[in-house]
Amino acid sequence: MYEETTQMWREYQEGLAYQRETGLAGKLPEYERFKQGDQWPPPSRRTANLPRPVFNIINFFIRTKRANVLNQTVKMVYSPAQCAGKEEYDRAVQGARDFTDFAQCLWNELDQDELNENFIDDCATGGTGILHYYWDSGVKGGGSLRYQGALRGETIDPLNIFFGNPQETRVQKQPYVIISGRESVKALREQAKRQGASSAALEAIQPDGETAEEGYDAARWEIGGEGKATVLTRYCKRDGQVYFSRGTRLAVLVPETPLTPEGAGRPVSLYPLVVMNWEKRKKSIFGTGEAEGLLPNQKAINYNIAMLLLSVQQTAWPKILSKIGALQQQITNTPGEQLVDHYGGGGDGIKYMQPPAFPSTALVLADKVLDYSRTMSGVSEVISGEAFTGNMAAAAIIALQNQSKQPIENVQRRFYRAIREVGRIWEQFFRAYYTLPRAIGAGEKGARAFRGDAYGDVEFGLKIDVGAGSQFSEALAMASLDKLLELGVVTPDQYIELSPQNVMPFKEQLKRMREEEKQREGPAAAKENNNGAPSLAGQMKKAAIEAAGKEEGR
Repeated sequence: MYEETTQMWREYQEGLAYQRETGLAGKLPEYERFKQGDQWPPPSRRTANLPRPVFNIINFFIRTKRANVLNQTVKMVYSPAQCAGKEEYDRAVQGARDFTDFAQCLWNELDQDELNENFIDDCATGGTGILHYYWDSGVKGGGSLRYQGALRGETIDPLNIFFGNPQETRVQKQPYVIISGRESVKALREQAKRQGASSAALEAIQPDGETAEEGYDAARWEIGGEGKATVLTRYCKRDGQVYFSRGTRLAVLVPETPLTPEGAGRPVSLYPLVVMNWEKRKKSIFGTGEAEGLLPNQKAINYNIAMLLLSVQQTAWPKILSKIGALQQQITNTPGEQLVDHYGGGGDGIKYMQPPAFPSTALVLADKVLDYSRTMSGVSEVISGEAFTGNMAAAAIIALQNQSKQPIENVQRRFYRAIREVGRIWEQFFRAYYTLPRAIGAGEKGARAFRGDAYGDVEFGLKIDVGAGSQFSEALAMASLDKLLELGVVTPDQYIELSPQNVMPFKEQLKRMREEEKQREGPAAAKENNNGAPSLAGQMKKAAIEAAGKEEGR
């Protein structure tokens, strides 16, 4: 029992040593401090009066690029893979539709957009973003379809994750992955007690001072009188499936257990982790971000502006030269104050000392550093959304906007690949854990039920549609449906069924109303309604013409 935990702790210590040797343990907290505006060291005796201005270009650049990476709506779309027969294909089509719709529901439930924002922020700041998904059995919910447990997600700080082979850039090829965290000793002992741990094992859970993120100022302070301990979650692969275990320095909380729940048809074979690099670092799973290259530039800008402010501060009240006996009163700098010159010799006995002018090259240099930083990082006025200084034609503005997106397109493609990996992880959780019916579209009457384990033997393709959920794309889809309806290619019922949910949120109610109307009028009326009645688009066009005629008559 203790031997396995000791091995896990030894692997954790090796990961800490790697972070220290590569400098990550010190650099990442520094990048975060600079992004938050904490950019000056503590004042010393020599710098007590030095101004400390902060022109936070690091946060500006990261915020701008993060917004441009996330400026498109993304959607997971599952599709049926190759199928042998029509019945199998129809089942795969229905499964792909269920997986796509439930993934959209889960996206909103997890607030995946906020997770993506934190994910890209970590990636742009320190070079590495990490998403982690886990099953929370404590979640309860549902209306008529009650359920227990749900998938949850979180972002992991790069200093809290340790890879078995940091030189392997693909996370699914790692021999093991360890995630560290801090929890209260009381809560950890309760978890171990539920697992049936002995009294000796419970006593082995003791507070410790081990913190992987000790470089962060906020991590140095811990609230809770009972103390906290570092708890490790370890993932590894064996026999084609993922295993996990949890433990502290001397105690096992959860022994090595398959991530696949008992009775699941298909094992979970992917680590529930997604790792993305802002820019690749050679021979390392950890990447480089924006802050690393901007840090010296940020210091140079702050220092040059500080020296300019110091010069103004020291020379705003110029020094006075007075000859012996000329100044016989206290100077108060009161506006309109008169000074009497008592010097009896020739010339002025009292006069201001002319301070030297501050060299303009310092201010020009600060502007140049900012301009060069903009150019090298690709953060132009266009990409940051600033107003243009001159009159430009619309075509020229569009050309500049398209050109400005080129430096960020590679990062966007990496982000879309990361979301595709998220979709594959979700797919495995759907099949293994979603064994009870869940409602899709729970706010509507007649919402269909979803069970992921019902498609355990069905293979799906997965692609990421960019802008699939945007109003512009849905408007194009509706325009195509309107044309097909006008040509008679689709019936009104097919038109309603194929309309996007966001465009027609009352779809289910409308379908039921049409069905009730058909039942009242009889089969013949229903057939005439589908085949002989004027098309919906034709009726709308006729109504528009009549409205236009009335307007013209006025």
